[in-house]
Amino acid sequence: MRPIALGYLRSDLSGAAQNWDEIRIRSLAKRYGYNLAKTIVFTDRTADPLTTLIAIVRRIGAEAIFVPHRRHLGAELPPVLVGTCDVITVDDESTYARAYLADRSRPVYHSDQEGLIRRSRSERSTTRYVDASAGSARPERPPR
Repeated sequence: MRPIALGYLRSDLSGAAQNWDEIRIRSLAKRYGYNLAKTIVFTDRTADPLTTLIAIVRRIGAEAIFVPHRRHLGAELPPVLVGTCDVITVDDESTYARAYLADRSRPVYHSDQEGLIRRSRSERSTTRYVDASAGSARPERPPR
């Protein structure tokens, strides 16, 4: 059984390219081996979109969210969302992945200030730790 994913975009940001963004989301989800359950479309007038999106992710048990670009999630990549599921951007095929403790009971972020693990297409075999606010990266440390 393939893992479940959601697509997410903001129609005000996609504009006339909304259909194309949805096609790209479906295509990448399929290529990555996910079962894309639905694409959620919000506007800039949607009240509390992040809370609503996280509730939907939890309700259907989605493992990942595919977005056309990071800006669809706001100015900053929300750590609470990345703690809930992986976030995959279609434009540069970056994955902002959850990391778990050895007992996998809760997510952990490897950085001084809630950094996120990011894997880009050109770095598939190397995970890099990225401070989401500063964009600095350092090579992966071996697990303990």
